[in-house]
Amino acid sequence: MKGFEMPMAGSARPLGRFALAIFWTVMLALLLGCSEAADPLDARFLRRQFPEQADAILQGPLAFAPAGDGFEAPQPLDVRLDRAGAGGLPFRFPRDGDGAVRFSLPDGSEAQVRELGATGAGEIEEGAVAYARAGGTSFWTALEDGY
Repeated sequence: MKGFEMPMAGSARPLGRFALAIFWTVMLALLLGCSEAADPLDARFLRRQFPEQADAILQGPLAFAPAGDGFEAPQPLDVRLDRAGAGGLPFRFPRDGDGAVRFSLPDGSEAQVRELGATGAGEIEEGAVAYARAGGTSFWTALEDGY
């Protein structure tokens, strides 16, 4: 006995294909939306990709915290200055990635440094500051003698 085929109206077959195309488009969008890599600022992603380096980056000795219009570590950097008795070098990372890192110099002036390609709002990820950038995320950690 041959297979049974139900006669279909001429427009029903394209409608079924259209519904199937919609179904697979929605499924693909849902699968991509649930991807763990969708959040580039996620410290968990950094820990999975670089497990041996993640603690050094995310758990640095000087954790960043929000402060005014940016992020600061609780103490200035301990840099060697020519002047005896001079304290550390106070700094502030910008709230937004396209802003400048500001260093307050001992003579009262300020130095500004920008990261090329950083965009969007910075976020605290454990003890580091994270900025989105093309192709991923930059994580900044404050150490006793630099970043």
